Amino acid sequence: PAMLTDEEFNLLQDILDGKSKGRQRKHDFALKGIIKCGECNYCITGEEQTKKYKNGSSKVFSYYRCTKKGKDENKKCNQGYLATFKLEGQFNSELSQLELDQKFADWAFEALEETKDKESSINRDSYEALQAALEGVNRKIDNLTSLIISPGNSDGSLLSNQEFSDRKRGLLIEKEEITNKLSKIDPNNSEWAELGKESFDFALLASKRFENGLSDDKRIIFTTVGSNPILLDQKLLFQLRYLFFKYKEGIKRTREEIDRLEPKNGS
Repeated sequence: PAMLTDEEFNLLQDILDGKSKGRQRKHDFALKGIIKCGECNYCITGEEQTKKYKNGSSKVFSYYRCTKKGKDENKKCNQGYLATFKLEGQFNSELSQLELDQKFADWAFEALEETKDKESSINRDSYEALQAALEGVNRKIDNLTSLIISPGNSDGSLLSNQEFSDRKRGLLIEKEEITNKLSKIDPNNSEWAELGKESFDFALLASKRFENGLSDDKRIIFTTVGSNPILLDQKLLFQLRYLFFKYKEGIKRTREEIDRLEPKNGS
């Protein structure tokens, strides 16, 4: 299945571009209903409680907790509450591991564009060659059809119906093969480069957008990056989706290499 629906992808792009039009709703929790309890496997919900003090002031506390809606009374869930800022902070800490140094990201963008330009030329040549081959096959089919219905072939002396069927079948198979190859070629070779650029953009902005965004923004970012989230012993556990898992590995290696190459004090 796709990582995101078209609607979610467009919303994510708006979030990262700072154009999100989401509205903060009262008692709205970004991660409510999408995290499971690691002990009883029921959903994690969010709540707000107002504590009133003797001096007349009050303070609102928000937290996440297990719904504890299990029907088996012999299996009570013992998980406690976790403040909203602590749970969301744990996720944001993981997001920060996806951040790249801006200078490195700028260099990577330039490298992507250079590679894209070089490979685009090769792709365009392949695309044009296949287009020419497709046009050639279409001409052969047209010529074959013209021959079978021509007045001079009324007796089948130039081309019999059986020969027409056999030759046309072969040409249609060849046409299908060429069409399939064409469908797999991006003449501008832009898809992978754009994906790479969007990944860098996401890594540069996601942590800040999550920290400062509205609930809808946070929910989309959370479900984009992670899957199978659980809350156990006040710790948020989840799996990075494959793209971001590999991305995190790459960033870790990049940081290690940058540290290795940077001159040390006194050296």
